Amino acid sequence: KQNKKSDEINTAPKGLKATLKIKGVAYVLIAFFSYCALETTTGLWTASYLVREKGIDETTAATCVAMVYLGVTLGRFLCGFVADKFGDKTMIRLGIITVIIGIIMLILPLSSYYVAVIGVLVIGFGCAPIYPSIIHSTPHNFGAENSQAVIGVQMASAYLGSTFMPSLFGFLANNISKMKKNTALGSRIVEVHNGSSLFTGKAGQGPSNLRQYILEQDLLEAIVAVPEKMFYNTGIGTYIWILANKKEERRKGKVQLID
Repeated sequence: KQNKKSDEINTAPKGLKATLKIKGVAYVLIAFFSYCALETTTGLWTASYLVREKGIDETTAATCVAMVYLGVTLGRFLCGFVADKFGDKTMIRLGIITVIIGIIMLILPLSSYYVAVIGVLVIGFGCAPIYPSIIHSTPHNFGAENSQAVIGVQMASAYLGSTFMPSLFGFLANNISKMKKNTALGSRIVEVHNGSSLFTGKAGQGPSNLRQYILEQDLLEAIVAVPEKMFYNTGIGTYIWILANKKEERRKGKVQLID
């Protein structure tokens, strides 16, 4: 009876707090958040990018977006034949490398848009093994007894990334594109973000590229860390981003961080 009780305690589902305390869970949640933010942002904003930057007409650009999901579908079909041979870690690494290659193809300053369209397909193909490989490796990484709880929070993190990040980065990028440059004072943008805007996306991914552009163009004037629990019923960290395209001389080349 005592052994049976002990087994029941060990196999009981973990709560959210206990799950988040498991070593490595925080990192895998960031990975899931970033991956889903990348895939969804690519699907939603690629058409706009192709129209504005590559000069493609709206109908063709919208058709090209299907290449993302064609790449994901084709990639996952093919991954089913080789996943056991290469293992989850290798599949994830190969996927990330493929995504980076696709992003480079997409942003290359070429007169023809065909390379960019193929890059969209390559991005989708690279995304294919990442999601299922992370899920498949969960029992190995965190133990079979914790798999149910860990996969649950992974799904929550994935939905957060795919829900909020595309609109957030689209909103920020849209505001930057509307900044006035032909006036004495220029333009200033003030936006409230959660902490994910500071770190989401690996090098070469859309969110990372947007942050790089903001810093290289010296648009970021300051980031203000807002005290916790300022917003009703949530304890998430929030930050105020202040952007300006005509800084004072003493502020040029600098970013003020206010805690």
